[in-house]
Amino acid sequence: MKTLKKTTLLLLLSITIFGCGTKDEVTTTIKDFSIATDGTLTGKIPNYTEGVLDSVVGFFYNAYPIVTKPQSDGKFTMKLVFRPELLHECTYWFSSLIGVQISDMATKIATNSDLMDIGICYKSGKNVAMLNITDVNLKSEYNFVQFIYSDRDCTIKGTNNRIGSSTIYDLNLKKGWNAVAYISVNTTDTITTTIPVGFQLNIYSTN
Repeated sequence: MKTLKKTTLLLLLSITIFGCGTKDEVTTTIKDFSIATDGTLTGKIPNYTEGVLDSVVGFFYNAYPIVTKPQSDGKFTMKLVFRPELLHECTYWFSSLIGVQISDMATKIATNSDLMDIGICYKSGKNVAMLNITDVNLKSEYNFVQFIYSDRDCTIKGTNNRIGSSTIYDLNLKKGWNAVAYISVNTTDTITTTIPVGFQLNIYSTN
């Protein structure tokens, strides 16, 4: 992503989900997916047939993998692991915030992973599929959802204009874990906590 200082802001929301919110407040609910501020992620694998997968595995940087077994209807629950040593000021993650207003400059945030997939699906020890949250019908260079942890409530709003491109920030962060959509269309990137209609949990084969 052009505006990120570190590509580690890309996601493997990975079903590794990290917990540490002040209360179990659900901040985002879309089709087949929800996340609460304490890091509890609940999802439902679309078109799931019992026994197709043995497990779904998520990772968080160098943390141990988090493994879950889907229920017969494809539902699963995981919890993000909060790592305070990964908290940094907003300007650490974003290369430039000129033109952007931050309600509390002392706010520190952390991201959950460095890839764009949510989890790795296994059958008989073999990687057979991946999970992600995207809008498969959106015509864009990329679109995905990642998780951000904020150490306090904070808003980040505004447009950062650069030569030939711009980034729109529309973040209403709650203390705890938040789902954030990243969308790139032509020369405009959008980073928002308002997940657009059309985003959903998807599964795709790696075979």
